[in-house]
Amino acid sequence: MIRAGAEAGHYQAIILRAGDFFGPGQRGEWFEQAILMGEGKGKIHHLGDLDKRHSWAYLPDLGRAFVALAEQRQALGRFENFHFAGHWISHGEIMTATQSALGRQLKVTPFPWWGIRLVGLVNAIMRDLHEMRYIWSNEMELVDERLDALLGPSFATQYEVAVKATVDELMGAKQAA
Repeated sequence: MIRAGAEAGHYQAIILRAGDFFGPGQRGEWFEQAILMGEGKGKIHHLGDLDKRHSWAYLPDLGRAFVALAEQRQALGRFENFHFAGHWISHGEIMTATQSALGRQLKVTPFPWWGIRLVGLVNAIMRDLHEMRYIWSNEMELVDERLDALLGPSFATQYEVAVKATVDELMGAKQAA
C-alpha cells in the first residue's frame, strides 16, 4: 500500500529498516532489559548462541542515516527501501564489549527464555516475545550497498565506542535512580 501510494504520486516514501536498537537514552530495550538485567548480581545475559551474529542499530548512527536520506530525498525515487547495516556482531562479541565497557568481568549466562515462556502462559505480550526468540537464534544480516554508498565510508560509530556510551549512560541512570 505504501509503495502503491508513492508510485501513484501521492507522496514520497523512504523506508529505513534497522536491527535492534541500542544507545544512550534508550529505555526498555534488549540491552537494558536483557543483557544488563543481572549486572547487579554479577552477570550479563547473551540472547543467543555466543557464535551467532545479530544486527544492531546504534541510535545516534541511525538518526544520522535518517537525516542523510532526508537531505538527499530530492535525488531519490518516489518509493525507496533501505537496510541500515549498523553492527553485525556475535553474541560473544556483545558480551566482551559489554564487560569492557563495565570495566569488570561478569559471569556470562544465557538469557532465561524459559521465564519469558512461563509468564507467556498468562501474558500475551510475553507469549509473543517468546515467539520472536528465533531472531536471536538465527543470523539475519542487513546489507544494503546502495545505502552504504549514500552514507559514505566509516559512517558507523566504532562498535566498542557505541557499547561503552550505551553502558555508561545506562549505569549512570541506574545509579541516579
